[in-house]
Amino acid sequence: MRGNDSYRADDHLSLLEAEMERLRTERGKAVDHADDLGYQVEVLRAKLHEARRNLAARPAYDNIGHQADQLLRNAQIQADQLRTDAERELREARAQTQRLLQEQAEHQARFEAEWHAEAIARRRQLDEELAERRATVETHVNENVAWAEQLRARSESQARRLLDETRAETEAALTAARSEATRVAEQTSQRLTADAEAARTEAEQLLRR
Repeated sequence: MRGNDSYRADDHLSLLEAEMERLRTERGKAVDHADDLGYQVEVLRAKLHEARRNLAARPAYDNIGHQADQLLRNAQIQADQLRTDAERELREARAQTQRLLQEQAEHQARFEAEWHAEAIARRRQLDEELAERRATVETHVNENVAWAEQLRARSESQARRLLDETRAETEAALTAARSEATRVAEQTSQRLTADAEAARTEAEQLLRR
């Protein structure tokens, strides 16, 4: 959409520039035409002045001078009218140029405002997407940390349980070994005592013989 708006803006600006160029050309032609008419009037005035001076000493040609004067006045009126028309066209061309410039400025301002608003909206959208992604990553990290903590706790619990079991088994084995050693020692002592008593009895019997 942004590309289409840019193309439409370029086309509109191209049309405005072409219209302004046409108005500038027409204005230049009108000014040149008015200047040319003014020059022609000045030439006619100079010729009339020369004719009046030449006819000053020739009363017979007063009627001709009057006709020439009337022609000059008509030419002056026509030239003034053409100049007025040219100036009016020039004012209209300037007004239209000003209107086109104003329209172009308004269009440019509207285009820039729309672009600025779209840029702000896009920036806000990117910020929201970034915040959402950051929240998702943080959630995953927190979940992984929690899982690692649970795993560590289970591992430590299992290690403590195994250690306690091993310690208990070791203590039980030691207790059993001590008991067995005591029993064996007592049996050995009893046997040795009995053997000694038997030997003593046998010795006494031998002595009695």
